[in-house]
Amino acid sequence: VGHSLGGAVASAFAAAEPHRVARLVLIDSAGFNLEPEDRPWLLRVAGSPGASAVLENLPVRRRVVALGLRQVFHDDGRVTPERVEEYLAPLARPGAARFLSRLLGQATAMGLPEAIGRVRAPTLVVWCAQDEWVPIADADRFVAAIPAARKAVIEACGHVPQEERPQELVALLREFL
Repeated sequence: VGHSLGGAVASAFAAAEPHRVARLVLIDSAGFNLEPEDRPWLLRVAGSPGASAVLENLPVRRRVVALGLRQVFHDDGRVTPERVEEYLAPLARPGAARFLSRLLGQATAMGLPEAIGRVRAPTLVVWCAQDEWVPIADADRFVAAIPAARKAVIEACGHVPQEERPQELVALLREFL
């Protein structure tokens, strides 16, 4: 099971090691949008030269995290001060902002999207109808590329169904797995 960038990693692994993957679940997965110009604009900015120095500033970092959360949640009411602090905490570690900026600035595509067509495992492609970071059209691209894939859409949900619609996501996973 892979979500977002984790879905790209899971896809690349399933393509490279098909004998080790019985089933694959991709949740609002990256894979067709790994070129820097195809990434969400906030991630492009965070990966730009000099961004790490700006992100070292706690008030700026807090605003960037809050902005990012408002983009990935369909329901802005879920962007609470507590959730912002929860997502902010890992970025407060020494060197985290610099690492994040370097990671987001890379043009690594892990052999994707070409490798996606080599995935042979039965695959559930879960997408949220209101995902602002990865377009729902990419779900159809995964389904078209993977012979044993099917799509499920969660309505009234942004990019993070595990937080916004966990019961619906778990029901889909249980049925498929």
